[in-house]
Amino acid sequence: MSGKPLLRREVDDFRAHGLSMVSCYQYGRAETADWKGGAGGADTHAPVGIRIHREAGGPGGVPMYVAIDDNPTWWQFENQIAPYLERWRHHLGGAGMKLGVYANAPTIDWCRGRNLGEYFWQHDWGSNGRLNPHATIHQLPVKQQVTVGGVVSDLNRVYALDYGQWWPIDPAALAQSALGSQS
Repeated sequence: MSGKPLLRREVDDFRAHGLSMVSCYQYGRAETADWKGGAGGADTHAPVGIRIHREAGGPGGVPMYVAIDDNPTWWQFENQIAPYLERWRHHLGGAGMKLGVYANAPTIDWCRGRNLGEYFWQHDWGSNGRLNPHATIHQLPVKQQVTVGGVVSDLNRVYALDYGQWWPIDPAALAQSALGSQS
């Protein structure tokens, strides 16, 4: 998929043009969906997602949206997705980050019922036209995609001042801060 994973040089270019970033992790899809591995899948994928976020200049204190890019059943939520998100929350907490969830409207409801996630990015697959009132971001239907620089891109609406956006950490400022704290 073009544009994945997000690289530091791209982050710097986006920032130079006044854009902020949001981190979302997804590797597999459909039959190979990451969440199908349950808690063990999160133990594999979370360190990768956190590493990619950090290498791109991503700071602590922000969420990483974890993709549930499906229309899962309740059984799948209880037995695969909830354990997967619980382990992601553990890994993200250890990295000083928060759990965000990218999912459809019903899955957002189920996550909220289990206190899984602080931020929610809704996709429409399986949402039956309903916008979840807790969505901080809403990915518009596929028919509203646009092409940017030759890459088909999703359009989103943002519904919160804090939707998990971040700006890159300046390595020089970090080094200077570390020197100052050693004095």
